[in-house]
Amino acid sequence: MRKNIQDLDNQLATYKAVYTNSIMACLKSGDLSKRMFLATEFNMQTLYAFIDLYETKYPERKQSFLKFFRGTNNMFFEHMAKIKCMSYMLDEKVIAKMTEWMNKRNGIYIQFFPHANPAPHGASAYFGRDFWGRPRIMYYDIERKGQLNPPYKTFFHEFGHALDFLTVRGRGFLSDCFQHTMEVEDKQLCMDQLAYPIGMQKIKKMETKTIHEWAELDVQNAIIQTCMDLLQEKISVSSCKRYLSPAMTPLKKYHMINFVTHHLFLKPDGCRRLASLSGKPYFKPISDLYHDVAEVMNKTIFASHKNIIVLPRDLFGGITNNQLGGGHSSEYWFKGNRRISQVSREAFAGYFEYKTTITDPVFQDCLINPYQCMPNTAAALDALFNVILKG
Repeated sequence: MRKNIQDLDNQLATYKAVYTNSIMACLKSGDLSKRMFLATEFNMQTLYAFIDLYETKYPERKQSFLKFFRGTNNMFFEHMAKIKCMSYMLDEKVIAKMTEWMNKRNGIYIQFFPHANPAPHGASAYFGRDFWGRPRIMYYDIERKGQLNPPYKTFFHEFGHALDFLTVRGRGFLSDCFQHTMEVEDKQLCMDQLAYPIGMQKIKKMETKTIHEWAELDVQNAIIQTCMDLLQEKISVSSCKRYLSPAMTPLKKYHMINFVTHHLFLKPDGCRRLASLSGKPYFKPISDLYHDVAEVMNKTIFASHKNIIVLPRDLFGGITNNQLGGGHSSEYWFKGNRRISQVSREAFAGYFEYKTTITDPVFQDCLINPYQCMPNTAAALDALFNVILKG
C-alpha cells in the first residue's frame, strides 16, 4: 500500500515538473496565453490524465470542486478542467484552504457566463453573495478571460477576495483592518544647513501600518527616488527639464520635490492643483518634474512585467488617483476628493493571484518581480497571506 502511494506521488511530481517546464517554454517564447495547454509537453490529454491521477489521491478535493462548479454546466467543461488543473498544481497549503471553503456548508461556488455582464458598468468578474447570502464568484466572458496572460488569472484574483472575506466571515474583509509590524526604510529628503546640498536620508525604524498605509509609503518612496534620479540626471527624458536650470538652488529643488510628491501625486486632485499653478513663475519647472516622473515611472516600473501581473500599476493608481499607474477607475477609489476605497482589498486579491499563477522560483529567469517597487507592501501582504492560510 505504501509503495502504491509512493508511486502515485512520484507520478504526480512528474506531471508537475512537465507542467512547470511547459509554462517556462511558453514564457520564453512570449506566447503563454496562446500556448498554455496547447503545447505538446502539457496538452489537454495530459491535463485530463493529471486530474484523474490527482483525484485518485485526493477524492475529497474532487467532491469539493463538484460543489464549487454546481452553478454552471458542461458548456464550460474545458474551462473548468483548466482551472481545476491550475488549482491542483498549487502549494498544498493553498489548495487545501481553497477546497476547505468550497466544501463548507453553503460554501463558495462559481457561475460562468458566455458573454460580458450586460448591466451598466458591469464587471467582468467579481466576488459577492447571492440572494441567500452564499458566497459566489461571478465570471463573465470566460472565453476572453481564458486568453489572459496567464489564463484565468482573474479566477485566482476573485478567489483571493473570497478568502479575504471568508476568513472573518460576517465581519467584512480581513485586509481592511490587518496591520503588520516590521522595520521599515523610510526615504526622506534632507538638507545640509550650511551648504544647502539636497540629499536623501534613509531612516530605519519599527512601524505598524495597515496594507494601505504600507502602499502609501512605497509609492511615496518610489516618487522621491525618481525625483532624485531626475535631478541627478541619472535618467534621460525628453522634456525641457527646467528644474535643472542653474537658477534652481538646492533649497528650491528640495521644496519642489516635496511639493510634487506630497501635494500633487499623493493628493486625489493633484492634476487640478498643478493646473492651478499655471502662470506662476515656478509652474514650468514643477510641471516638467511632475510629467517627467509620470513618464519615467510608467515606462519603467509598470512596463517591464509583460502584462502578466498588473497589480502594482493598480495600487499606484489607487494611491495617486491614477496620476501614476492605473487600473480601476477613479470612481472606484474616490468620490470627488474623498477616498471611498482603500487599496488593501485589491492588494491582497492581486497578491493571491500573483502567488497562485506563475511565481515559482524557477520562473525568475523569465519574469521581473513586480513587487520590487513595493517591498514594504509585499512583506505586509505575505504576512496576511500566511495568516489567511492558517486561519
